[in-house]
Amino acid sequence: MRSWSTALIVAGALLIAVLSIIGVAGAVPTSCYPCHGAQSSAWADSVHANIGCHFCHQRPGVIGVLQQRTEMLVMVRSWVFSAPHERASIPDAHCVACHGGVLDGVLERNAIRVRHSDIVEQGRACTHCHSTATHGEAVGVARTALMEECMACHDGSRASAECDVCHVSGERRERPDAETPWRITHGVTWQYTHGMGDLSTCTACHPQGYCVRCHGIDLPHPSAWGNTHGRVAVAVPDSCTACHESGLCTGCHSTTMPHPEGFLPRHSAEVAESGVEPCLECHLRVGCDACHEAHIHPGLTPEQIRLLGTVGGLR
Repeated sequence: MRSWSTALIVAGALLIAVLSIIGVAGAVPTSCYPCHGAQSSAWADSVHANIGCHFCHQRPGVIGVLQQRTEMLVMVRSWVFSAPHERASIPDAHCVACHGGVLDGVLERNAIRVRHSDIVEQGRACTHCHSTATHGEAVGVARTALMEECMACHDGSRASAECDVCHVSGERRERPDAETPWRITHGVTWQYTHGMGDLSTCTACHPQGYCVRCHGIDLPHPSAWGNTHGRVAVAVPDSCTACHESGLCTGCHSTTMPHPEGFLPRHSAEVAESGVEPCLECHLRVGCDACHEAHIHPGLTPEQIRLLGTVGGLR
């Protein structure tokens, strides 16, 4: 019995010792180096080098201290057992404690004008645009301010899309050659990359119908495109393959689309194999009945097939 009591006392003492060490280490930046060497090196070279880790990563009050120390225990456990753990977050209140002035009026820096109060109203955290401010590219997810995100509001309707509203004319940014999404989609290879960006932002600069000149159809696709694209695919098939791989349709339709020539006489074999459900994704049951209940043989002309689809065979 005494041995158990001794073991419990020793275990309790060890636990207190470990917690004490972690409690002290949590306020000493050098204690982060063994596990966070790259992040710590970047911090030492940043403008925040005079600020301890706990100032940003620890919530205020006694509860905040206990929570941060607990997170350190979890990180140590994860490191020992090579297990994943949640990345440390930075509350906005810690940033505003030193940078509260950025919320007043319009800030002009790096050739960009920003009214941070508008961004805060949209629910964006400081680290959404400034995650590299202290640890550089060594952070888990490097996020910086991107024009595409600004254009979600600066679309010419909710907010002005004029360049001079945000960009200071006559000045160059510190990173003029940074490979931002906008530079990739508008670079020298724009013919191949322009569709890789957020297409909902195109109309902020380009007028409605701008894409029709090359694509033959308006882009981005309208909201009801899932129900209407079939007719366009039949009428202007090249408009699809200009952007999409030819096999894309098969992923949804489970059959070659648009249907190849001669499909009608042999479509019953596909129905027997896959069932009628894939057909009803596009066609109404009345389209089947028009042939099968009326005993119309599959030797229909293209014009007859088109009329069947117009009358009720297609959704």
